[in-house]
Amino acid sequence: MHESRAFSQLFRTKRGWLDIGQAAAAVGYGNASNFTAAFRKQYGMNPSEYVRRQFS
Repeated sequence: MHESRAFSQLFRTKRGWLDIGQAAAAVGYGNASNFTAAFRKQYGMNPSEYVRRQFS
């Protein structure tokens, strides 16, 4: 997946974190479900879990 480097950067913004829909749109996914499936395949966890781990 060519977007993999972008995934980890997409969630962070100057104001905090993007929601899943915003992150999906930023890498060209039409819906959050497809983005979540691709993210899970790449990272072995869903985006929400990834974000939780970043705050732990």
